[in-house]
Amino acid sequence: MDSMASVGNLATRLLLFLMASLVAAQQSSTSATQFFNLANLHSNYGRYSEAESALNQVLRICEEAGDDAMAARAWNALGELNRMRGRYAEAEPAYTRAKVILESNRGDPSDLPAVLNNLGAVYRLTGRYSDAEKAIRCALAMWESNLGREHLKTAIALNNLGQLRLAQGRYAAGDAFLLRAQRVLEHELGPDHPDLGGILVNRGVILSRLRRFDEAGQLLERALVILEKASLPQAARLVSCLNTLGLVDIGRHRFADAESYLNRAAALLETALSPDHPDLASVWTNLGALYTAQARYGQAESVLQKALAHEVRVLGPDHAANFWTLKEYANLLRLTKRKAEAGRMELRAREVASLNEQLSFLPSVVDAAELKKK
Repeated sequence: MDSMASVGNLATRLLLFLMASLVAAQQSSTSATQFFNLANLHSNYGRYSEAESALNQVLRICEEAGDDAMAARAWNALGELNRMRGRYAEAEPAYTRAKVILESNRGDPSDLPAVLNNLGAVYRLTGRYSDAEKAIRCALAMWESNLGREHLKTAIALNNLGQLRLAQGRYAAGDAFLLRAQRVLEHELGPDHPDLGGILVNRGVILSRLRRFDEAGQLLERALVILEKASLPQAARLVSCLNTLGLVDIGRHRFADAESYLNRAAALLETALSPDHPDLASVWTNLGALYTAQARYGQAESVLQKALAHEVRVLGPDHAANFWTLKEYANLLRLTKRKAEAGRMELRAREVASLNEQLSFLPSVVDAAELKKK
């Protein structure tokens, strides 16, 4: 507790120092760098609105000074800020602005792989898998060529490729990329670094999809310890870890633990990231699955309706994420003997699947429901 308080006090002193420096040097050649550092500090402590304001100030100064290199870094950081908060439509153009600057040789060329990797992550999150593959592969090739196969930055691209394979349902390939990234991070950063925690979470997600719940739980519990004791907040990684632990514990019939994990994930999303974050619907869908497994059908229906409404509002009615909620809702309706409603829900799920290439690896909704009954 004392160590966390001292970290907070140090951050406050750094903020005060940076702000005083900025007041004294609003238009100096160093002010863009100072605002950029201030934005990073705000972001590290979850003050995302303040970080965004500081980055916009960087961009204004860079435009006046013609500083393309710093502008590219600010656009990339703004993209990261928006991606972290689930604002993918705003993240993509920010990354693209950085990419255009760097590809026209108006910035530091060593910054380009990170921008491509980040852009690939947004493509992955929005279902544009071929674009994601191209961008991430390009970043990986640059980093491997310039820094080597065992460099930390190379591990960043491997992690991204692992998550892409997970999204495509290619679980063995995804785990191979993530395991390679894990080994690099363990060797370079040690066993307790939060970046390693993020890799462990992603591997846990893959193992949970393979229904290897005990192995997934071991990785996720290790990740949770790492992330909870990190000196800087790890909200996004913690949400993924808690949400997946909840799903794993549903599979292990540890319902009380599952509910605790999922409620923690939902609260963290709403308070630390954004009440409009797309992942909130995923947590609510998993809560719906939990309540259904416990025959708490009224609560299940309420939370699944909330998840669907959130997805439609935040992502649109035809987004791939809707498929999973529709599938879970259809299962609930069949269990409660509402076959006509279940049929309509399954039909809607098929329509969503037909509009999203990334769902092509899945069995039909009817087959999935039948598997669940067995």
